[in-house]
Amino acid sequence: MFTAPEVFGHKYNKKCDIWSCGVILYVMLSGEPPFPGKTKEELIEKITKGEYNFDGPAWKEVSPQAKQFIQKLLTVDPKKRLSAKKALKDPWLKETINKPAAATSILAAAAMSNLKSYHVIEN
Repeated sequence: MFTAPEVFGHKYNKKCDIWSCGVILYVMLSGEPPFPGKTKEELIEKITKGEYNFDGPAWKEVSPQAKQFIQKLLTVDPKKRLSAKKALKDPWLKETINKPAAATSILAAAAMSNLKSYHVIEN
């Protein structure tokens, strides 16, 4: 589920898209959803509380800067969540974009592998 917490209160703005980018990046780097749950209610509770972690084995290979970037994107309070403009200026994103092609191809290959292995279970 990619839904930002404020959507459950029937509010939607550009910051919801930033949240979705955080969820997508989390999946790309780990192959797992940030908010796993067995029921819709459990998912909503985890999302509204911002309950996620970087405990899985895939996260051992991910830099602290990438994790910090995800945390900035998955901030529950939309007023404190990064704007698109600030996200594009984040040091991790800028560094990743400016890496040599060989370095980014490794990251891209891992991300594609994670996306292929990711699947959503519909209730």
